[in-house]
Amino acid sequence: PRWSPNGQNIAFWGLQPREDNVVFVMNADGGTPKRLNGGRWPCWSRDGRSIYFTWIRSGASEIWRIPATGGEAVRITWDGGDVAQESPDGRFVYYEKGWPSHCSVWQVPVGGGEEVKVLDSAHCYGGWAVVKQGIYFFTPADPQGHSEIRLYKVATGKTIKLLTIERNVGYRIAVSPDERTILYGQFDQAGSDLMLVENFH
Repeated sequence: PRWSPNGQNIAFWGLQPREDNVVFVMNADGGTPKRLNGGRWPCWSRDGRSIYFTWIRSGASEIWRIPATGGEAVRITWDGGDVAQESPDGRFVYYEKGWPSHCSVWQVPVGGGEEVKVLDSAHCYGGWAVVKQGIYFFTPADPQGHSEIRLYKVATGKTIKLLTIERNVGYRIAVSPDERTILYGQFDQAGSDLMLVENFH
């Protein structure tokens, strides 16, 4: 689920019979969800008027945009794209390619146009987050399983290392609106049980 910028609505995706992935929007106070379009990974535009989402058609995953109130979806990317985020100034859409083996982050103008690779390599599960300064992201794990949290500064094109994580990271980094706090998941431990079933048929 994703809150709208004004906090009044929630966008989310789920599975529908005979439709696979579907994007919905609903009032934050409750009520009946409204189906917007097929797709997944919805993300609000900064002005709250549109929702970006990933839609797989003809076997290709692309970024699309649709009015938050419903209407016709407009295709944004033409050479692959997944998990969109709009820049804070509303000028660009950032998205990733290559999941789950080698993820890179790209940008394209919100109205469409030439795409540009911004990050050559990011952790496919740890993910990335677009903020005013740039992009916070996890690096892919090294042979010891360690990853780094880095900040790519758009203004300078330079990358700053912030922290090394010595355990396997969880799913998707998040940054607070004031950019003073980062949330992330990590796997501290994992296990399984081996069971024996007698007289199994």
